[in-house]
Amino acid sequence: MSNSEENIDLNDSQTTRGQDQERYNEVRYLTAASTPLPLHPFLAAFFPKGAFFKLFFTLELVQQLCNFTNEYMEATKHLRPSLAKNWNKLTPDEFHIFIGLLIYFSIVKLLRLELY
Repeated sequence: MSNSEENIDLNDSQTTRGQDQERYNEVRYLTAASTPLPLHPFLAAFFPKGAFFKLFFTLELVQQLCNFTNEYMEATKHLRPSLAKNWNKLTPDEFHIFIGLLIYFSIVKLLRLELY
C-alpha cells in the first residue's frame, strides 16, 4: 500500500461543508447519469411499472402486512403513548411509498439523511 493510500481517512470528522457539497454534487451527477433508459414500447406493454414488484408483493400480501402493522400498533399502543396518539392506520399506498423509499435509499448513497 502506498503512502498516499495510508493517509486517506474516509471517516474524517473534520470534513467541511464545502467538501460535503462537492460530494453531494458528485453523487447527484452520478445518479442522474445512471438513470435507466426507457423501456422499449413493446416490452412496456407487457411489463408496466411496478409489475416485477407486484410478482412478489401482491395486493393481498400488502394489505395483510398493513393489517398486521395496524394490529401490532393497536396491541402495543400503551407502551408508546406519544407515538400512538399521532398514529394513522397504514394503507397499501403508504406501504408502497415506504418500500420505494427503502429501495431508493439503498441505490442512491448520500452522506446524510437530510440530503435525501
